Amino acid sequence: MKMVLTDTCFEQLSKMHIPDPKCVRLSAEYEGGGCSCTLAVQMRLDEQTADDIYTATKGIPFIIDKTSQMLLGDEGFELDFRNISGYVLKTPNETLAYGIQFER
Repeated sequence: MKMVLTDTCFEQLSKMHIPDPKCVRLSAEYEGGGCSCTLAVQMRLDEQTADDIYTATKGIPFIIDKTSQMLLGDEGFELDFRNISGYVLKTPNETLAYGIQFER
């Protein structure tokens, strides 16, 4: 999993002082159904399990489960932070989710 953090996002995550062995977990699931569905993305601190995919970017540890990886794609991600809308997750082709709040 390739993860790029913008400088603004790195500054926000660095303020959290993530304790070992915790990582930032990204998880995704579809909400809704029929003709309308959205991709809900969550971020929270969690410990890595055997089935998780691990990466560290700028010293920030990230984990994602395989189902979420399938939903988000394999192209890699950019994680940004905006003061008004929170965290924003993008691929090279589209914005996957915005307004992501970090759950504690």
